Amino acid sequence: MTGTSRRRGWLAIVVACLTGCAGVDYENFRSLPGERWERDRVVAFDVDIPRPGLYTFMLYVRHTPGVEQANIACLLTLSRGGVTLAERRAEFLLSDSLGRWTGDGAFLRTLKTTAGEPLAVDSAGVLRVEVSHRMKNEELKGIKDIGLHVYGEE
Repeated sequence: MTGTSRRRGWLAIVVACLTGCAGVDYENFRSLPGERWERDRVVAFDVDIPRPGLYTFMLYVRHTPGVEQANIACLLTLSRGGVTLAERRAEFLLSDSLGRWTGDGAFLRTLKTTAGEPLAVDSAGVLRVEVSHRMKNEELKGIKDIGLHVYGEE
């Protein structure tokens, strides 16, 4: 590791702490086999909630140019111990009205959206987050990854 890259690493840590160490509690991505998301395929995440509080859920979609739809509607189901605590809807606009891709990246585009208002979680423990698409098509082609970022409110 060079001195420059070491300094950049430390700088990233310092910047994160100066912005309040908002506590990224969880972030993960799940790849979809064959870059296809079937309607009955649930993408699941087990999130360890460290303490009671308000938590924000950000959903990510990564897609390739092979995607065939302009938007994706998703359903997030949050549960603990098999009991549903909340359901949230999230929608992604993959291309604008002129057909231009939205999101970040060149070949692999990344989009993110907040899944509703922050959720009040009353106790620590594992929270299961299941994501499914709610589109008319049985299969969405060109969807590479689904990601989840959960963080606590200070």
